[in-house]
Amino acid sequence: MQQSDRGLRIGTFGPSGSGKSCFINTCERAMKLTHKGSCETQTSGAEGTILVQEYLDDIDGCKFCLVDTRGFFTYSVSEYLAMTNIVYGRILPGEKIDLNGAKKVDKDDSWDTFSNWLHAVIIVLSARDPNLLNGNHLTNLNTIRGFMKPRGIAPVCVVTHVDEVRDESQLEKIKTKASAATGSPESHVFFIENYHPEHNERDFNIELRAMEILNSALTVGERYVKIHKQQQQYEEEEKQEAAGQSKEEESIDSLFQRLCDTKHIPHAKVEPAITLLKEEDVTTTRLLRDNWADLEDELPISSRMKTYIKEAMLE
Repeated sequence: MQQSDRGLRIGTFGPSGSGKSCFINTCERAMKLTHKGSCETQTSGAEGTILVQEYLDDIDGCKFCLVDTRGFFTYSVSEYLAMTNIVYGRILPGEKIDLNGAKKVDKDDSWDTFSNWLHAVIIVLSARDPNLLNGNHLTNLNTIRGFMKPRGIAPVCVVTHVDEVRDESQLEKIKTKASAATGSPESHVFFIENYHPEHNERDFNIELRAMEILNSALTVGERYVKIHKQQQQYEEEEKQEAAGQSKEEESIDSLFQRLCDTKHIPHAKVEPAITLLKEEDVTTTRLLRDNWADLEDELPISSRMKTYIKEAMLE
């Protein structure tokens, strides 16, 4: 498994009262087999977390941790800037989040802190949140989606308080709205009934769901680390070689245009695959070839088209 030296770091974001702290405690109880988590919860809707804090990092042999953040989603510019600092490892565990003093950072000037980056992101929303139900989060989270998507960050979405949804027929609508708001594919939107502080008995269904969510986030994170370490390696090689453009540097757009031209394929048929690859930050033929085994099954194209792609990558 390719990962940073410190292990995979999975960030958790969510509005105040979304159940984010309870979700972290649920994961702790599932992983540590305890009756209580260590993440402070708050029930008033006021924000309780003021620090970046890591959880599950104290388990022997555990190669990942959850990173808790203060309740974001006040949708301000200063909050957005602070989030970029957390994602790219400029704000570390134990440090207070200063929404007023943050300056925007990006991956190009943050390779030196790669082990401190967030390698996967979980966005926690509540099924009872009016902003989710009335569609406001689609607008509210537009900046967040706009930041994550072009940087290859594919968030996992967790929807809590589903036990309070009286009409189960509404669950599919809630999943669709959560997917649209966060930019998570519906296959990466999970419902969970969190453990609460007064819930002392173990519930294996809750714990299995928590483990399923963590597994999904780890899969996303491992791919993210692999792709970005390859990008860094390629950039270093290109600097050393200082050679002209080659097939190794061919962009994804150029690859598919070449494929369409030689096989007389309408470009509209390959656009969904191009979009998915760019969302994964796979932008060159070389990256696609090196990660083909992980990506092939997810491409929304026919098996014949996949054969054409493999042939084109080897030309």
